[in-house]
Amino acid sequence: MALGAKVYAKHCADCHGANGAADKSIPDLRYSTLLRSISDWNSVVLDGMRAAHGLPSDAGELAAMCGRDPSWATECGRI
Repeated sequence: MALGAKVYAKHCADCHGANGAADKSIPDLRYSTLLRSISDWNSVVLDGMRAAHGLPSDAGELAAMCGRDPSWATECGRI
């Protein structure tokens, strides 16, 4: 969870808000249907499914963080 929070703060919070509560111009993550499916979430966050809409994949950043800090190994299984 710490890894995800760090990446969210760096890459997502500026637009989606610190707690996922965005203004009306972009999706409010608190109500996102993507939160109901890990495969849907991964396709956006890791696979870049919405890169054409300005939401690039964070897989590279996550993989780099996993490689630098072994304590995150349990959070890095998918990457």
